[in-house]
Amino acid sequence: MQYYECSTCHHLTASAFDSAHLYSQTDYFQSTDTGWRQRNKRILSFLSFFTSVPGIVLSRASTVIDFGCGIGQLVEDLIEAGYNAYGYEPYPNTLLESTHIYTDWAALQQEQIKPTLCTCIEVIEHLRQPGDVLTQIQQLLPQKGYLLLSTGIYTYREHDEDWYYLNPYAGHVSIFSEQSLRMLLKQHGFKTVFRVNQDVWLFRRSDSLSVLERFYRFVSQMRLTLNVRLRSSASHPSKALPPSSCP
Repeated sequence: MQYYECSTCHHLTASAFDSAHLYSQTDYFQSTDTGWRQRNKRILSFLSFFTSVPGIVLSRASTVIDFGCGIGQLVEDLIEAGYNAYGYEPYPNTLLESTHIYTDWAALQQEQIKPTLCTCIEVIEHLRQPGDVLTQIQQLLPQKGYLLLSTGIYTYREHDEDWYYLNPYAGHVSIFSEQSLRMLLKQHGFKTVFRVNQDVWLFRRSDSLSVLERFYRFVSQMRLTLNVRLRSSASHPSKALPPSSCP
């Protein structure tokens, strides 16, 4: 098993591997993905921050859909925090019992839920065709709606073959660089509003951003860029990965 790196955008694609069976296993979130509890806490703290930021139109009354919600715990946590939350998960064997979680795409669309925010937490790295999911999220989100997305970001010459995220047996078949992620989101009409950290982004489905949103984008990206440069200057060049093509 190996990854191929795009020589243009540095996107990483795993060689042929059928990962779909992983997610229907009832112990996936106990034995493979064991970090979801801490991850949920961070997502809730990020959302709490955004509800207090001027110019970002999110509140505790917002309707949220967690896309690829897994066992549905983030949905339950969001409801407990006061949000009007729902989840969508195409692999239902791992789900908690909840009337707020949908396993059928057509059924979710028929409900005509109008979210202000979609969360997509550690999902797109599991997809060989991540654009299909972005198309579905477009169908759910109204214009000006937000997307909070989390995925590990590959940094050329910083991450090498020992990087923990290079793990196709955890279902990581499509790993994004900053450039390839921006390309994908731009293709689907999403603009960066806030770069929370290396792996978490707030996007908005919009043709243009406000002055405040552009300011948040600039400041948050500048902070991350400086941090990456500082780390890169102290690291050794990574091992080369085989060339591939853009996703």
